[in-house]
Amino acid sequence: MSKSKDGSKLNITFKIKGLDGGAEQEVTFDFDIYNDTSTGVAKEMVKELGHPHFYVDLISKRIQSLIQRHYHLPPPDKTEKKGSPGKISKDFAQNHFAKICENVDLFFIAL
Repeated sequence: MSKSKDGSKLNITFKIKGLDGGAEQEVTFDFDIYNDTSTGVAKEMVKELGHPHFYVDLISKRIQSLIQRHYHLPPPDKTEKKGSPGKISKDFAQNHFAKICENVDLFFIAL
């Protein structure tokens, strides 16, 4: 895997094995970290290579893991439900809300 000069694109290569257990296909593609999604790229790849639709999830997860490893990101927390916000303490929320309100008051006073 290699990165473009500005760091926005990764050149990713990996192998995909067909259902028939035959030869592996090596795929190479550029992944734009600002505009592409792993699912979108996986859907396009499945369509072009003629693999079954359930390969989308497998390929998408593979792309995500490669990107996480490349950028040294921690793996997603498996305990949280998809799309659910992380839990924060009541005190933390109240303190941050108070700070936001202070900043809003200062903003309007400055005008």
